[in-house]
Amino acid sequence: MSFDAENATTDWEKDTIILGIDEAGRGPVMGPMVYACAYWKEEYDADIRKKFKFNDSKALKPEEREKMFEQIKSHPNLIRYELIVLPSDYISKEMLKRQKVSLNQISQNSAKSLIKTARDKKVNVRKIFVDTVGPAGSYQALLKNSLDDRTIEVTVEPKADAKYECVSAASIVAKVTRDKHIEIIEKEDKDCGSGYPSDPKTREWLKDNYDNIFGFGREVRFSWKTVETMFKENNNKCEWEDYDSEEENEKYKKNKKDKKENDENKNFKIDNMIEIKENKKKNTIRGFYEKNNIDFNIEL
Repeated sequence: MSFDAENATTDWEKDTIILGIDEAGRGPVMGPMVYACAYWKEEYDADIRKKFKFNDSKALKPEEREKMFEQIKSHPNLIRYELIVLPSDYISKEMLKRQKVSLNQISQNSAKSLIKTARDKKVNVRKIFVDTVGPAGSYQALLKNSLDDRTIEVTVEPKADAKYECVSAASIVAKVTRDKHIEIIEKEDKDCGSGYPSDPKTREWLKDNYDNIFGFGREVRFSWKTVETMFKENNNKCEWEDYDSEEENEKYKKNKKDKKENDENKNFKIDNMIEIKENKKKNTIRGFYEKNNIDFNIEL
């Protein structure tokens, strides 16, 4: 009996679900990095493989990827997916923090978030397949340890997007989504190529859109070596006064001490004024008592 994809049903909370994770746009100097997961009922895995023939997105033509993404979206009873879009400025901000967050950490955190999103929707995820970032063994242990259910199987492998259909589907979702973001950038300017620093079109785009004061807009990753080199070679020079931390610390201490002394003097003056007013008040009362022959030897 042939598989009927249109009428297939899934109980997402009870059926055994397999989930694959992959990304698009890890290496480019511009545009977002997109992480995606795709998941479905394990029982349907072989049928989905035969019907849709998903493959690593890099091995597909753009029109093939878009067609497959439409197939994924049109079968929510059979296939579901989640997305995380990480803009260039977010990646740069994380990588340039005082306590730097590596691209591997950003990627691994994204994978954990995707798994959590699916499980928060009560999806009964039992097997997870991930294309590796860094050493496969340590990444697999990291994901496994992040789960509150240790019975869930986690497999992290190189080239998982070519081995597991659900990872291939995630790869397609991520790649098509990133391509749409790149199209928006190109609508504002000319073709920016693949976004990889080695691409001549990308290098030309970077050169044409460079400002020697502000650099680039939000679509470019400031944390990439290519951009850092452009800054060093082309930016207008700024001169800054020498900063002596020890000298500044002494100034701070002196200012703090002076403020304390000023506050003490101010409080002393206020106390004196209050005392003078009180004495004046007492003397006025005493004068009144004396003038009217009243005994003033009382507590004032």
